[in-house]
Amino acid sequence: MLNLIVVGNPDYHSFFSDSRGEGTFPVSRLFESTPDSLRSKLLPLTSKTFEFLQELPVVFMTEPELEIDEENGLGGYKSHISTGRISNIRLSAKNKEKVLAFTYELTANIGY
Repeated sequence: MLNLIVVGNPDYHSFFSDSRGEGTFPVSRLFESTPDSLRSKLLPLTSKTFEFLQELPVVFMTEPELEIDEENGLGGYKSHISTGRISNIRLSAKNKEKVLAFTYELTANIGY
C-alpha cells in the first residue's frame, strides 16, 4: 500500500524541487481513488488515520501531460514522479478550503 499525491503543474509544488518541506492537499480530494472498503476504515479523519497514512511510502506525481515530438509526430504522456514520506499531518485551511497540511521528505526524484 502507498499514498499517491497527484498534482497539476510541478512548478507550483516544492516537492518536485526541494528534498524537504511543507505541503497541503485538499480534503475534498482525499481518498478520491480509494476503494470504498478502505475509505470507510479511514474516515472520519482522526489521529489514528494520520498515523496510518504517515507509515506508508508516498508517490508524488504530476497529472500526465501529452508531449509530441515535432520532428516525427510521435508522442506520449509523461508525469514527473518523486517518492518520499509524509509526517506531521494535520487539518488546516487554505483560501477557505479544508486541507491536510503535512511535512514531506523525498527519498528519490525519479524524473519524467
